[in-house]
Amino acid sequence: SMYRPKIIAITEVKPKRIENFNYAELNLDGYELYTNDFENATTRGVLLYVDKTISAKQVFLDCSFQEYIIVELQGANKKLLICNVYRSPSSSADNNANLLNFINSISKLASDKLLLLGDFNFSDIDWDNN
Repeated sequence: SMYRPKIIAITEVKPKRIENFNYAELNLDGYELYTNDFENATTRGVLLYVDKTISAKQVFLDCSFQEYIIVELQGANKKLLICNVYRSPSSSADNNANLLNFINSISKLASDKLLLLGDFNFSDIDWDNN
């Protein structure tokens, strides 16, 4: 049988140059769709698909950083926060500071487990030499 993921995370959902994008096209059978504010003209959009058999709810943070989506998965006596983030390669210093504040906030909020993923566009990081 075909492998079917339980969670799918996508960044840069909105096309740069296509007008009248129909968001209904993003629906996938068997998944709940969670997104950030697609109406915001300044964002590229992030989303999470969660298998409908998983108990999940969207979580909102009061913060200045906008390119994120958080979903809380509820398991047996445990919660998992999944957070999908997009940071533009041309991100301003202010936006970088907002992202850092956002990461600090979500880290405090995640009492059990946190999966933080996405496209951070930090190409200058040298992972081999820290």
